[in-house]
Amino acid sequence: MLRKHITWAKEINIDTLLTDYKPPEVLAKYFSYDFLCNDKEGRAIMYADVGNIDLKGLWNSAKPSDGLKTAVLYAERDIMKLYQQNEKLGKSFTKVGYIYNLENLSFANATNRKSIEVAMYHYKSYLDNYPERMKYAYLINVPVFYHIFFNFKSLCLFCTT
Repeated sequence: MLRKHITWAKEINIDTLLTDYKPPEVLAKYFSYDFLCNDKEGRAIMYADVGNIDLKGLWNSAKPSDGLKTAVLYAERDIMKLYQQNEKLGKSFTKVGYIYNLENLSFANATNRKSIEVAMYHYKSYLDNYPERMKYAYLINVPVFYHIFFNFKSLCLFCTT
């Protein structure tokens, strides 16, 4: 597992990602992801507005590899934010909380095959290379049809982990 992570990190150039990598304009401009606040214990909480993104247009404008590099960049920034908070509070947090807003998520975006494949790949990459980093993930403003997909996705995800 460590060897896989090391080869993955070399492929992505994770050492220079924070300083040298600039996300493509379409991802930087239209993918809303940022630090929201700290929870009661002091952990960082990150917020992503997934519902208002035109996923089909996003993946037509950007390559999935750019999406992965941008996701890794955000994960590395999350870790840096966590370390800054640890120094500030004198505690040792290792996990981050996530809130995903699915308001205005259309059925077309939710069922877009490329978006589902990319999301599954990013999630699997996150679990493989950043184990034990996610404290919790809340989905808010979930559309009615999402419950069907969530049952299917969770069935697929938990079989592989």
